[in-house]
Amino acid sequence: MIRITSGIESYSYHGVSCIRNSVPLSKSDEKEMLFWRTDSLECPQGDVFDNLVNKAHFIKVFNKVLPRLQLIGDETILEMGGGHCWASALIKRHYPNCYVVASDLSPDAVRFLEKYETILGVTIDERWAFNSRHLPFDKGQFDLVFTFAAFHHFGEGNDFGAAIREMMRVLRPAGKLVLLYEPSSPQWLYKWAAQRVNRRRASFSHVIDEDVLVLSKIRRICERLGCRFEAQYFTSYEERSGIVETVYYYTLTQVKLLRRLLPCTVNVVIEKM
Repeated sequence: MIRITSGIESYSYHGVSCIRNSVPLSKSDEKEMLFWRTDSLECPQGDVFDNLVNKAHFIKVFNKVLPRLQLIGDETILEMGGGHCWASALIKRHYPNCYVVASDLSPDAVRFLEKYETILGVTIDERWAFNSRHLPFDKGQFDLVFTFAAFHHFGEGNDFGAAIREMMRVLRPAGKLVLLYEPSSPQWLYKWAAQRVNRRRASFSHVIDEDVLVLSKIRRICERLGCRFEAQYFTSYEERSGIVETVYYYTLTQVKLLRRLLPCTVNVVIEKM
C-alpha cells in the first residue's frame, strides 16, 4: 500500500479514495468534474459497450505507445488524469506483478474503472481521486508516473510547474514521469494551436478547457528541478481522425524538420536525477 502524507484525510466514495483537504478547484477543474458527472457516455451509469466504441481509437494508440513506458514488470506505477483509467487496467493485464495506482480528478470517472477490470479480468491495486497539483502521497513512492492524453489539462494559464513538481516529488530517484500522446506547439504558434483544439472540443455536450504543451517551457521547468528531459515526436498517422489530420501527420512523418516548427503530438520522458 502506498504511504499517505501525514495530515492528509481520506474517505471512500464508491471504492475510490478521495482526500478532504485538497486545494481549491480552478474553473477548468470544475468543468472537468461536471463533465464526468453528466456526459451520457462517460458517466458511471454509461453503457460499457458504447464507452468501448468511444475509446477504441485511444486504446489502439495506447497499445502502440505502451513500450515507451519501458516496464520490466515489478514497478510501482501511478496513472494520473486517467478518466476511467482503462490504461491502468491494460497495464495490469500485461504486467500483473506491477503495483498499479489509478487516479483522476473526478471520483465519478474512476468509478467506471470496475467495468474495465471486469472485461480485462484484472484488479487495480488502488483507486484515487485528487488534484494534480496536490498529491496525497509521501515522497519517493513510485517508479513510474504516467499520463495518456491528459497532462495538458494539469496546468493553470499554460503553467505546468506545480503539477510537475508534485509528480517528481512522489517519484523515487531515477524514477520517470512519462507524458504520452500530448498535443504540443512551438511558442510562436501556441495561441493558434490552443484555439484550434478548443474549437474541436466545442461539439462536446460539456466543454472542457484544452491546452497545448510548449516544450521549451516544460524543458525549463525540468532544468530548474534538475531533471532529465526528452521529447519524442509522435507522428504516426494511421489512427488519426479524418483525412486532413491523416495527411498532416503523414507529411510530418516524411518531412521531419516540420515537427519542430508546427504543432505535433509528443511523448515526453522526464527522469528524476
